[in-house]
Amino acid sequence: MADLKNIPDNDPDLKLARQYGKVLTGEQEIQDIQDPMFRMLVQARDAANESEADIPLGSADSSWQQIERNINGDSETDRAVIRPISSAKRWYWAAAAVVLIAFGSLFLLRHAVDPAPQLLAESGSAISVVELADGSSVTLRPNSRLYEVTSTDHLQSYSLNGEALFEVESNQDRTFSVEAGPGRVVVTGTRFNLSDRDERSTIHLLEGSVIFETADMTRSISLNAGEGAAIRSDYTLDEPFTFEPEEITGWTESRLIFRDRPVAEIVSELEFHYNITIRVDDESEQIALGGSVALETPEQSLQDLGTVLGGEFIQVDDQTYQFRPLP
Repeated sequence: MADLKNIPDNDPDLKLARQYGKVLTGEQEIQDIQDPMFRMLVQARDAANESEADIPLGSADSSWQQIERNINGDSETDRAVIRPISSAKRWYWAAAAVVLIAFGSLFLLRHAVDPAPQLLAESGSAISVVELADGSSVTLRPNSRLYEVTSTDHLQSYSLNGEALFEVESNQDRTFSVEAGPGRVVVTGTRFNLSDRDERSTIHLLEGSVIFETADMTRSISLNAGEGAAIRSDYTLDEPFTFEPEEITGWTESRLIFRDRPVAEIVSELEFHYNITIRVDDESEQIALGGSVALETPEQSLQDLGTVLGGEFIQVDDQTYQFRPLP
């Protein structure tokens, strides 16, 4: 059995298992699970309940009278005909059970044929650079993981948790793809920044062109250099946008660069980069700032930000900082 540490958090089967776990604990209704197999089982259950409700129930006396008429019929052909009696509900659930068994068989077959994604690199608290077999490179932002799903001469597929800058060697004879949360990027050779954060997958294309599609492959968009797009957890594909490259790749040089960005967004970047929690009052979160912050240590970054905001960040525990305006 594959080690759970080698299964990315955005693996579809792992997500489905977690959803069903919430159903068992009462945290979620089964109708809220959008997986086709679960929808089929729910429909079978509902159909069984409706069919059972439609079955007419006669009294015991009338039923015995009918049996007596069949047994004592005057004609030789008037004989009691015995037929197997079965519940519609039983048949529906039998069908559902067959479907579930088939689903389980396909699940096991798929995992037997396609081994679990293998963890290639984990950045921890520092930036990490990974060189792939084809000469491509991946720069992982802190607190990020890269998994290898498939690696052949014609197909290289990966899964990302966190954020990374990809520099993919051009090769028209193979497909290079990366899945990050609800989004998936398909390229032959290009340079892009991809993230799986805040329940969305976001791409910023720096060079070349890519196809950015939902993980279920129902929606897609073609992007050119200088364009970005995001896919939400419900597979909504946002309209493409433009961006300043240095604001996106600044973290690779240990700097956070921003122009007219709300403090709330800057705080979110620092929280992810350092894996910490930062508390800021609502009024300060709305302030728009421009400039840069060194990404060396949490203390240094927050000292710089606090100076601009006219206050300071106090460490309240190992991983939490609180902003306090100066009088």
